[in-house]
Amino acid sequence: KHISPLDIADLQKVLMYLQGESDFKSGSNSEKKSGESQNSNSVLHIMQYPFAIFENDLSLLFANSAFYSILNTSREVAIGLPLSTIFSVVIPFKDNENHPFHSLLDTVSKLQRGVSSTNVIEIRTELVIHNRTKCPVMMRLVGMDDGSQNNTAKKDDVSQPLVKQYKASSYAMFITDLSRRKALEAKISYETEISQKLIDSTIPKPLMNSLMESDSMKP
Repeated sequence: KHISPLDIADLQKVLMYLQGESDFKSGSNSEKKSGESQNSNSVLHIMQYPFAIFENDLSLLFANSAFYSILNTSREVAIGLPLSTIFSVVIPFKDNENHPFHSLLDTVSKLQRGVSSTNVIEIRTELVIHNRTKCPVMMRLVGMDDGSQNNTAKKDDVSQPLVKQYKASSYAMFITDLSRRKALEAKISYETEISQKLIDSTIPKPLMNSLMESDSMKP
């Protein structure tokens, strides 16, 4: 079918088109119940990490299936909702004024006003699913300029260097699941502890001290 020309710099429209095509083809394959490969619907699933785009007013414009999966929600429920509303269900930041999610929101507020010294922020926190399962994650948010805004460099004093200030019109969010990394670190720590206990139980302490002393005396 004919596809109307899209400005490749207009990332929002491109992603919305891909989302629509993905949903359409997924639905068609489901209705036909065919055993054919769904390679035509694999464009979005190439990005296996959770990824989303939020508009300037912070409403959810686009997200891939991994994003909905890690938040235990769906496109029908989340699309169009504000960023803070979506994450308030899985991150109890409203009950803790020192929660790192507030620093993310503060950076977004500055990007909206064009007074932020950076357009990227990363935080580490935990997603709480069903009020019990905790999933450690790293959240990375990038403010994007659509080209209509002029990010400027300002200085308050002649002696001070220029400081670039960013203004964003939309925001990309990447979420990295750290649970596997945490599990690996716990496994390594456990194995190290067990190994040390085995050494302590099999080698007499006086002999171990003697070996360590002789080793330290070597040139």
